[in-house]
Amino acid sequence: MSTGASNKAHTNSKPDKDPLRGHVEKFKTNKLKCKFCIHNVSGGISHFKEHVAGQKENCVPCFNALDDIRSRAKGMLETTKEAKKAKEAKLQSLQSEVSEMTTLRWRLWSKGLPQQSFLEAQSSKGHWASM
Repeated sequence: MSTGASNKAHTNSKPDKDPLRGHVEKFKTNKLKCKFCIHNVSGGISHFKEHVAGQKENCVPCFNALDDIRSRAKGMLETTKEAKKAKEAKLQSLQSEVSEMTTLRWRLWSKGLPQQSFLEAQSSKGHWASM
């Protein structure tokens, strides 16, 4: 068996959920070739979406992509960006809640009050599960 076949496109045995995967040929790890302009894109499907959408931040834009494919790629990138912002907002909210609980717990401890009553009170409010 020859090892010279590493430059040929791999076929994926499982179906891919990303609809833009049909417009690339996959090479080695994180190497994709655009079927519109034959440009090699490093960094996976996200960079390919940026390439097809015409964004210039992380890659060379594709000038041959069809308008509907370009708009679909832009929409997917925007959806991903919004989901990331929502996830970061939720994480920030959880971090604030943990910080608040830690501060309250420390105040109780510094006054010599029992920790168990604090945990029971927070558990009844739905903040913490009883330990």
